[in-house]
Amino acid sequence: MGRRPKVLALACSPRTGGNSEILLDRLIAGASDAGAAVEKIHVPRLEIAGCIECNGCFGCGFCVVEDDFQYVAKKLTDADRVVIATPVFFMGPSAQAKAMIDRCQSFWARKYVLKAPLKEEPLEMERRGAWVSVGGTRGTRLFDGIELTMRYFFDAIYIASYTRVEARRVDAKGEILRREDALSDAFEKGIELAQP
Repeated sequence: MGRRPKVLALACSPRTGGNSEILLDRLIAGASDAGAAVEKIHVPRLEIAGCIECNGCFGCGFCVVEDDFQYVAKKLTDADRVVIATPVFFMGPSAQAKAMIDRCQSFWARKYVLKAPLKEEPLEMERRGAWVSVGGTRGTRLFDGIELTMRYFFDAIYIASYTRVEARRVDAKGEILRREDALSDAFEKGIELAQP
């Protein structure tokens, strides 16, 4: 039997314990129950500046700006599964999530400018991802901005396959706890991510 998948869970809401984080925790519970090793990081607690477009990463494939992104980049590189959770802010991810994602330009440079692999050693298993999001409105296009951002984020960090958990009409803190459909979906997606 192979090793357990390593799941990196990124909680990106500035509201600790909010709806997107509750859903993320349900996904984590499913992944843990199914045997995955999970690490959760609260991105808003870190000091991550926005990308300054210095293109330093074009020469080495790593971000040259020194802050907490270096820590996150190492975790992103080592994970087999990456899950990112954010509420919808003006049809996109939170500012904290977006700052981290923008700094993943360094991964994009490694992949597309330098044509380099994610790591020198071969990957032990297929990398997969998931995104989790909630929004207060019922609009059919509520998650379109998140979907586009996540598509290119996952591609940049060498993840070709990802899934999603979303819930509309969820706004007040803790309101998601009344949405058994979304909670169950998150738990099941966690189980799926734990599979080799």
